[in-house]
Amino acid sequence: MIEVTAAIVEQKGKVLAARRKPGNSLAGLWELPGGKVEAGETHPVCLRRELIEELSIRCDIGQHVFTNEHCYGDKQVRLHAYAARITEGEPRLHDHDRLCWLEPDQLMELNWAPADIPIIEHYLSLCRQRSCLDYYQLNAKNYALETQGALMTELYALFEAELPSGARILDLGCGSGRDSRFFKNKGYRVMAVDACEAMTEQASEYIGCPVTRLMAQELNVKQCYEGIWCSASLLHCRQQELASVFHRIARALVPGGICFASFKLGDGERVDERGRFFCDQNTESLTNILVEEKELQIIRLWEEQTPLRGELQGWCSVLVTRV
Repeated sequence: MIEVTAAIVEQKGKVLAARRKPGNSLAGLWELPGGKVEAGETHPVCLRRELIEELSIRCDIGQHVFTNEHCYGDKQVRLHAYAARITEGEPRLHDHDRLCWLEPDQLMELNWAPADIPIIEHYLSLCRQRSCLDYYQLNAKNYALETQGALMTELYALFEAELPSGARILDLGCGSGRDSRFFKNKGYRVMAVDACEAMTEQASEYIGCPVTRLMAQELNVKQCYEGIWCSASLLHCRQQELASVFHRIARALVPGGICFASFKLGDGERVDERGRFFCDQNTESLTNILVEEKELQIIRLWEEQTPLRGELQGWCSVLVTRV
C-alpha cells in the first residue's frame, strides 16, 4: 500500500486543482496537489513539503477531510486529504501543466484522477452541510419564531409512553427549544444541544436554561439518557454519516432507552431553495440503516403527511429502543 497525501487548498471560496502534465502517469487528469509520504513523515509534514516542491507555496495544514483507497492496476494507493491554506507564495507550475481555482459546484466538471473522485464528492457534501449551518446562523431568530408554535402533541405522547417518570432526555438538535421546553415543563431532566451557535442562543432564552453547541456527529457519551429526541435534526446529516450517528445514539442510551427521529420523506441527499442540505429518508432506506446497529430495535417506523407552511409535508419517523 502506497500512502499518499492530497491538499484541499481553499482561497476566497475556491479550491485549487492541478492537471498532470504529459509524460507522467495519469497525464491529462486533474488532481488535488500532494504526493507520496516518505519514511518518518507525518501526513501534514509530507503535504507541506510536497506543496513547496510541486507549487512553490507554503501552507498551513488543517483538518483531515477524507481518506480513500484505490487500485491503479498493480499499485494500491491510500490517499489522505487535508484542508490547507496558503500562507506564502503563489502557485507555480512544476509537476503540472495547468492550475485552476474553481467554485465547489464547478469541481465535478473536471476529469479527475479516479482516487480523487470520492474525496471531491465527500468535500462537496461537507460544503453543503456548511451552507446549511450558515443558513441557520443567519436566520436563527426567524427560524425559531417560525417553529416554536408547531403542534407535536401526538409525537410527544408516543415518546412519553416509553419513558419512566423523571427520565433524562437529550434533545439532539433542539432548534428553537420548543420540544425541550415541553419536556422540561413535564418534569423531565432535559439536556438541549444544537449544531448552530446562534440557534443555541435562541433556544437558551426560550427554554430558560443553557443550551450547548454540539453536532450529532460529536455525541460521545455512554448510557446517560433514557430518551433521545431528534425531531427534524438528523435530516441534516450526510447519508454516509447516519449509521455512525445512530451508533453514537445507541451508546448514549441506557438499556431500554428510546430514541425518536424524524426525516423529510424522500430518497437521497438534496439542497432546498433556502440552501439547506437534507438527507431524505423513507421506511426502506431508514430500515437499511438501522438494521446495521445491533443495539437498536425498531418499535415503530412510519410515513405521514402533515401541514407545513400552508402545504403538506411528507415525513418518515422512527421510534427505536436500545436492547
